[in-house]
This record gives sequence, C-alpha cells and structure tokens, in this order.
Amino acid sequence: MLFARFKSRSAQPPLYKPAKPAAKPSSPDNSTIRRRGSPKVDSAKKASLLLNTLRKSSQLPAGTPVVKPAMETTSAPPVSTNPSSPRDFMKVTLTIDAKEEAIQRRIAFMRRKLLWPGIWTLFALVGTYGTLAYLDVKAGVPSSDGSHLPERAQLPQTWYLTPTVIRDGIKAGWDELDNLTIGIVVATFAIHLLKRSPLPIWERLIHVTGEAKWTAFTYPLVNSSWAHAATNMAALAWFLPGVVHYFDGDLFHTSAFLISVPLITSYFAHFAYRFNLASGLVLNLGASGAIAAALGIYCVAYANEKVWVPQGLVLRLDAMYWGLLFAASQAYSMVQTPKGGNRPAYLVHLTSLGLGAAYAYFDLKHHLWIPLVSEISSTQKSEIQAEE
Repeated sequence: MLFARFKSRSAQPPLYKPAKPAAKPSSPDNSTIRRRGSPKVDSAKKASLLLNTLRKSSQLPAGTPVVKPAMETTSAPPVSTNPSSPRDFMKVTLTIDAKEEAIQRRIAFMRRKLLWPGIWTLFALVGTYGTLAYLDVKAGVPSSDGSHLPERAQLPQTWYLTPTVIRDGIKAGWDELDNLTIGIVVATFAIHLLKRSPLPIWERLIHVTGEAKWTAFTYPLVNSSWAHAATNMAALAWFLPGVVHYFDGDLFHTSAFLISVPLITSYFAHFAYRFNLASGLVLNLGASGAIAAALGIYCVAYANEKVWVPQGLVLRLDAMYWGLLFAASQAYSMVQTPKGGNRPAYLVHLTSLGLGAAYAYFDLKHHLWIPLVSEISSTQKSEIQAEE
C-alpha cells in the first residue's frame, strides 16, 4: 500500500512573508516530491502523482459543493508507503492545486460512506461467485471430492530443516504447482511491465478507497517494484497450490475465493475511515491480502503439517502456529503504528487471514460452493429437458 499526505497550495504562506526553509528528510528514503519539477520520479511515485489528478478531475463536476474532508490539507510530515514489505516505507509529501484538493475532499467524504459501498460489494460478490460457478459447470469439473487428484506428498515431520526435507520439499512443490498459480504469477509480472508504458494503464489499476470501486478487482495484480512482485509471488506459490488441492483442484472455486477477499477488505476499509481509525490517502496495491487469506485456509486445512518459511531459518512449525505468529505480528504492528501510518495494511492482513481461516473452518466448500454449483447444474439440466 502507498500512503501520501497532501499540502494545499492555498495553505502556503503569502509571498511577502518569508517562508521557513524546508527541513531535510530524516533518512535517505524520505523525500519531498512536488507536483511539478522533479525529473527523477519512479513509477510508484508517478502513480501517486497521476492518481492525485483522479481521472483529470472529470469525476467532480463544476459547481459541486465541496465537503470538508477527514484528512488535513495543511502541511504535514511525510507518511510512509509499503513497496516491498510492511516495514519498508517510502515517505511522500505532495503539493496539490485547488482543483485536486477538491477531489481529495470528495474522496475523504465518499470513503466514509457505508451503505452504497456495502450494496456494491454484495452484488460484486454474488456476481463473482455466480459467474465462476456457471463457468465451473460449463467446464465440467470431474469430481467434487478430489478423488481425481493425486495424494499430497508427505514430508518428514521434523521440527528442523534437513537435506532430505529440502530435496523432497522442492520435488513436492514442483509436482503440486497448478495452472492457477502459474497464471497469477505470469499476469502479475506482465502487468508490472506496464509501469514503463507511456499510458496510465498501470496507475489506473490501483485502488483508492472512496474512488473507483472496480479497482478492487485489479489492485492485487499491481506491485510497486520488482522486489515487491517477486516477494508476493514467492509467498503465493508457497501456499496457493495447497489451497487448490484443498478445493479439490477446482480452479474456479479457488479464483472465486481469491477475488472475493479484496472485495470484502476494500469494503471494511470504509469502516476504518468512518470511525477515524486511519487517515491520509491510501493507494492499495499488492496481493498480500489474498496471500494472507490463502495462508488462513492453509493453516486450518493442514493445521498439524510441519511447514518451513524463510523467516524461521532452520525451524519448522505446524502450519497453525505460523498462522498465529503472523496474526500476532500484524496485530502488534497495527497497534504500534500511528493512525496516519500503515495501519490499514496490517488491518487488511489480519482480516484476510481471518476470512481464509473461517472459510476453511466453517467448510464453505461444502456449504456454499458445491450447493451453488449443483443448483446451477440442475437449473441447466431442467432447461435442456424443457426444450426437448
């Protein structure tokens, strides 16, 4: 997620009053970027600048009353951004003109609404599951019990890493790799190449709470840097194949789940602004929320399976313990982070992890997806028989 605060030109001191010299940034990664001038602006910063125009101000008709925003338009310290990990922030301060300031005020007003975004999210979820369930029926998945899938490889359940575990784990991971995981990785890196495009395609896929709602579908495929993309895709390849196996190899079901998570968390972000739990402009990008949801399913479906992650060095723990450690770290970071910082990202991670764990714990595979597919299949068969 990318965070930015805005300094209004109207809030700047008059020309006849001497202004204080700008303070130097406190660290090498802190920078103050103006709307015009700086020639060395990378694509992530360019995205924030382009998004500040918000579709060339076309979304705010002339004469629209300006509503006082929740965020301040006066000068404020730079706020951090998360290009590769929740702890690596890029701090940006942008100077905006009056037109762009009005647009930011509109966003600050719209992101506090709950009713219409909730209705939109509900229809988006229903449409996503209904469409993919229909495609599932058309594709004719062989079985709903996973009997057509090979058994997952069982690695030695040692609490430490050994050469045997490394060798067998690499082979098992390669054999379990599925088309959905490969497709997401390819699509993510392909979209990242659009950062170099002269057209603002990449920037338009980023989601801003209170602005275009359809970008909740696209922002998980957008990353701020190659390192960010590589880290996310490595984590995705680590856990998603196991989730696909849990879903009986049904790629449509797995896709529906992964798409639904950003839709839900994007709506929950409205509550954070409604109750003043977060401030500043948040540019949502990256698949970390969907990956956290996949981790949640993995930790419930394979709770007692020993798992190794790079952060554990040579330690291997049961999957459920890794999930608990991840939840604790995100909760601690969220509490320690000020309201204007990276708090929404930690909240998204926690919410996504909980959604994934609940999805597996309450067995929505059998209580939601399979009944939905069966109902669509029965309806189609009845229509065919009626036509005959």
